[in-house]
Amino acid sequence: MTDDLTIPELPAIGLLADFEEEDRRLLSSYGNFAKFEKGDRLIRQGTPQDTLYFVVSGLLHATCIEEGRHMLLGKIQHGEWFGEINVFDPANASASVDAMQFSQVWSIKREGIEQFFNSYPVPGLSLMISIASLLAHRLRKLDEKLTVAKQLSNISESTPPRNA
Repeated sequence: MTDDLTIPELPAIGLLADFEEEDRRLLSSYGNFAKFEKGDRLIRQGTPQDTLYFVVSGLLHATCIEEGRHMLLGKIQHGEWFGEINVFDPANASASVDAMQFSQVWSIKREGIEQFFNSYPVPGLSLMISIASLLAHRLRKLDEKLTVAKQLSNISESTPPRNA
């Protein structure tokens, strides 16, 4: 990598906060930076998806259409990752992701991640641990939501109907 200031680099935010500057610089070179205007779609639900994304700046929304209903799954802000599941298990995207304001995003394909791991095993391991931590955190949150939904379902089933 060169000291040319026109070449963007991943910032020390989110899961990359503890990465050394040189490791972030190296990782930056394995992916691509892109700019998106408000309303631009990064991922379309139901299309093949094998890319990991990192939001450098801006705000995105993850949405899906389920049973004909448009549902907001979550907001994705600077310092956050998305697309991590399909990097390890390539499939069609389960959601669409749209820019809600001007956003800068860095992305890397699975092949780029593998090349980075092979070339730089120590920061590659740090990246893998960061991604695994993200997946574990999201699975834990999903488990909590499912537990609450199950508890609410049990309450609904055990509550006798009201007499009118």
